[in-house]
Amino acid sequence: MTPASSLDRALAALLEGTAPTDPSPAWEVVEHVLTAGYAEVLDLEAERVQLEHRLRLATGDDGAPEALTAITEAMGDLELRVDGLRSRLAEVDRRHRAPLWSANEQLSPSRGTA
Repeated sequence: MTPASSLDRALAALLEGTAPTDPSPAWEVVEHVLTAGYAEVLDLEAERVQLEHRLRLATGDDGAPEALTAITEAMGDLELRVDGLRSRLAEVDRRHRAPLWSANEQLSPSRGTA
């Protein structure tokens, strides 16, 4: 098992920390963690595109079952990572950002704007 990244530790701290209605983590901290998390999701999605390309190339090679298996397994692992990260980011958003917005009107997105 690989050591937890700073993003993993920050997400865990936000998820294990305060109660859902407690706006104690600073808005900037929550936003920084969410931004870093969604940037990681984009990186993982780019990796997925590269794996799909490799899979198409390997499929064109007549008889490379080991390569196909390795790429397919990597894609499955990647999907699990992306799904888990998105789930944790959504939970952080639900627990922390929404209460922060409701606690501070200055931080709330303007109503009626899109």
